[in-house]
Amino acid sequence: MAFQHARKPELLPDSDYGEQTQSLEEFLGDDRSLPNRPTQWVAGQVAAGLAFRTALDAMNFALATRKGASDTIENTIKAMKQKLSWMRNILPTLIEPGVMKLFGFDEKIPTLYAEIKDYADVADAYWQTVKLLPLYAPVSAGCNDLAPLLAIYDSARAIQVTSDGEYNQRQNEKVSARDAHHIIERKIFNWYAANYPDGQDQYWTQTPWGMAYTQAQPVPGSANFPDKPENMKAEKASPPLTGIRVACDLLNGAATYNIYREKVATGAPRPARPVEPWMSEIEDPAGLDGDIQIGNDYYYWMCGVDADGVEGAWSDAMMEWVG
Repeated sequence: MAFQHARKPELLPDSDYGEQTQSLEEFLGDDRSLPNRPTQWVAGQVAAGLAFRTALDAMNFALATRKGASDTIENTIKAMKQKLSWMRNILPTLIEPGVMKLFGFDEKIPTLYAEIKDYADVADAYWQTVKLLPLYAPVSAGCNDLAPLLAIYDSARAIQVTSDGEYNQRQNEKVSARDAHHIIERKIFNWYAANYPDGQDQYWTQTPWGMAYTQAQPVPGSANFPDKPENMKAEKASPPLTGIRVACDLLNGAATYNIYREKVATGAPRPARPVEPWMSEIEDPAGLDGDIQIGNDYYYWMCGVDADGVEGAWSDAMMEWVG
């Protein structure tokens, strides 16, 4: 699984998302996994995960069926062109040029699949009327091969059309099933994140998101690990009450930046850092918070994000009050 996306499973491809549903199911199925287990969503997650994986399997089966039919059509058309070319070359040794027109061979073999099939239909239709004549005995076996190729094409084309409709239906069902599981997965994610807001908490790192996030982290001090923000500031913009400007210095190893924000009533205890960024993957290490109200304290955290979308070390919390 792409571990750097496991905290944001909506970014995962379907196959990895299916694995994620199973990992979450196994995690929730272990009563010893963590305190504060969200029992109210366990059964729903299991059902939604199974529904997604079943829909994904059905979609992939329809896709494989369609591909098999398409491959059969391609191979059959290739064989059909070879057979038609052989007939156009061999028949003039037995018949007059005028008869070639009755086979449709006065025209060149086309290139489009449907047109090749129509061309072969004309040739085979006339062949069926003359195949018992002694004149054609030397080529009878070879010309008789055309009809089975047409039958294979017709059968494969029917499967292709049916599987097209089946695939579209199964794809829609897969999307709906994934959306349904995503809603439950986000509830469970937010539940654990609220209970264990510290990213280094021993319990949080045991969750599927915490484990994936931990594995995604570069080693602190390595060249590609974004530095901890320094000289971070959270100051009222000028003129007053237009917002709070949050900024820090450019960071080594950072491709973009995330800013976290939390609002509390003035004088309330300092809140925990939120789970989701307020501003995510911004190019410059600065942001303007224009949604401020008198009587509140505003807390901000910043971090660099590397080229793989992995967050570096978070800043200390910075607070600005609006009075």
